[in-house]
Amino acid sequence: MTELLLITAWLFPLALIPVLFMRWRGLLPLAALPAFITATLLPPGVDLELPWFLLGSQYGLDASDRVFLMFSAFVWMISAAQAELTMRAQPGFTRFGVFFLLAMSGNFWMILGQDMVNFYLGFSLMGFAAYGLIVYDRNPEALRAGRIYLVMTLLAEVALLTSFMMIFTYTQDLAPATNQIAGVSNWAIAFLLLGLGIKAGFLFVHMWLPLSYTAAPAPASAVLSGSMSKVALLGFIRYLPLGEITLWEWGMSFVMLGVMAIIYASVVGLLQTNSKTILAYSSISKMGLMGLLLGMAMMHPELSDFVIIAVVFFAAYHGLTKAALFLGVGISHATSSKWVFGILMILALVMAGAPLTSGAMHKSLIKPVIQGLDGDMATLMSALLIISAIGTTLMMLRFLFVIHSRESGQASSPARIAIPWSMLVAAVVLLPFALPYAFPSILDSWPVLFAVLVAVVMLRFLPQLLRALPGRIPPGDMIVVFSHLYRSLHHFSVVCSNRLEKLAQGRKTVNVNLLHNWKSILIPGVEKSLAAWQVSGILFMVIGIALFIILWLM
Repeated sequence: MTELLLITAWLFPLALIPVLFMRWRGLLPLAALPAFITATLLPPGVDLELPWFLLGSQYGLDASDRVFLMFSAFVWMISAAQAELTMRAQPGFTRFGVFFLLAMSGNFWMILGQDMVNFYLGFSLMGFAAYGLIVYDRNPEALRAGRIYLVMTLLAEVALLTSFMMIFTYTQDLAPATNQIAGVSNWAIAFLLLGLGIKAGFLFVHMWLPLSYTAAPAPASAVLSGSMSKVALLGFIRYLPLGEITLWEWGMSFVMLGVMAIIYASVVGLLQTNSKTILAYSSISKMGLMGLLLGMAMMHPELSDFVIIAVVFFAAYHGLTKAALFLGVGISHATSSKWVFGILMILALVMAGAPLTSGAMHKSLIKPVIQGLDGDMATLMSALLIISAIGTTLMMLRFLFVIHSRESGQASSPARIAIPWSMLVAAVVLLPFALPYAFPSILDSWPVLFAVLVAVVMLRFLPQLLRALPGRIPPGDMIVVFSHLYRSLHHFSVVCSNRLEKLAQGRKTVNVNLLHNWKSILIPGVEKSLAAWQVSGILFMVIGIALFIILWLM
């Protein structure tokens, strides 16, 4: 009977959707309870095979899966309770709850499904349902963020499906072991990097992340950052041949992306004026660090076990802490209580890696990776960890400054609103003391103190510069570049159209009216068609079927 928990954990949120319309209070937090029970009480080694379901389904939990399911279920549970307390009276709460439960089910489905079909279907359900969470407020910012998110999600879906089809073509197994993946093509790894990298928020495909985290309500931002983006790391652990072969070129690509993300996201994050946007860029920077670690494992297979431990621990502590920070932002909007800001300071210290925190413990888990590298690479890795710690600390100081300088409203019952949040904060603070890992030396946290000193010096001697720079780079950063590129192409097309029109008038061989109106008829029609959900879905299916036929014939 315990095997049924593997199915109940992800089906139960779906089963609650009809009940949601009865408007019963306290329903949302219960949806994650079976998943949390499964993660904590299911004995090791229990799995379930359903050969009649889909193409043959396999469900189970290994050590990494159990950690991901445990902290994800806890984040969903706390965020749902926070939504019940702060959003229940809003007219769109039922709609929010439906998308919330769909995304929750997809998240758990990905973790529990041990084959590529279930992983992909959970990935798709979670990805598309998150769109409803992002556009909840229906304001222009939310709708813009939703459009960009939807485009990136469709790209991620196609890329991941392509990668999985290539892996299946090579292994002839829907649940391949790591050693079976060891010979897959470079294209399979490239599409895997693109598909999962979009969900993780890797650099160059991160544009949706700061816009979505900022636009979504606080409980939605908490699960987007704390749970949904983290399962991309689980995908990399499962479907990259870590520990089997040396992939030097791909490892170096991951390392370079990670280095650029650590530096770029830290700089852009410091120039933001919205507290949630700052947290979003902090996540991009931290995901860059995870990309760096995965790259090291691909370049040095003997270090893969240490890397996997560090990545899994990062997913747990960062998921819990970042969810707590986003929920704390929502609570700070509703109350001006000083203790809320004090708790946010504690969470910021955890993110920065202050002594006796999970952030500091994570550094000790990365040390074996550094010790296993040669001289130059070890020096580079140590330097990047220092840069990452300084950048994160500065972003957390910027986050606290924005929170402190913003005027807060008043809540009718602030103590009741903060009950779920306080439970999550307690888990964040107590997590490192419940694990068998050692804290590093207090002296290893010197980058945190150095970053504080840098901030103090800049506030003292460069106050005008600090006031002038924020807001210069908008959220989504690279979207601005694409917008300028689009406007340039638009201008170029107008010029070409005018010249063709003049040429047609001179030679009287071209229909002038058609040339004059082609932009106003053809382009909007195509954009309107592509914007429709039905056409986008059909287009996605056609691309997927075409890729499947091509790979089948290879």
